[in-house]
Amino acid sequence: MTLFPKVNTQRVADQVSDFFLCDDFEHPRNYSRIVRRANVIMGLTGDSGDVTGIRGSAPGNVAENRLIENDEYYRAEIVVKQAINACSTRSRIILTERYVNHSKVWMIQRLINLTGNDSYQKADRLARLEFADAIDAVKDKFLVSDELIPSFLKEEESRMKTGREQDEK
Repeated sequence: MTLFPKVNTQRVADQVSDFFLCDDFEHPRNYSRIVRRANVIMGLTGDSGDVTGIRGSAPGNVAENRLIENDEYYRAEIVVKQAINACSTRSRIILTERYVNHSKVWMIQRLINLTGNDSYQKADRLARLEFADAIDAVKDKFLVSDELIPSFLKEEESRMKTGREQDEK
């Protein structure tokens, strides 16, 4: 076991991009889904349909049930925000603007004073790798499962070990 295992950095960076940008059922572990489900816990689901603003009574404690069902999504949203904040300033801006706010690349380049597409691509890749590195520690702290947020580096490390074992056989 090594302290700094080798990983396929391009694959890890691509997985982070998919986590933030792919919002479909083929990628069930994605940031958009976490935000949607976390908003349910906060009651930001829309109009009740009642002009009085008073909802009809429902059996049981609906607010408590909603809280229990979506608590992990709420914690997962906090985990993503804290992992982004743990990154360097430039990476934090890229992650927030590009992957959370979906800003245009040229706007982000202006914010971080980068000229040229190549330098932006390098900075973007570094930001995704920093996020992958930070997310595991924060996930463990908040007890968020791998079913919601993948362990980008741990999955890559196990993939590399499996590949080495197959090469040895």
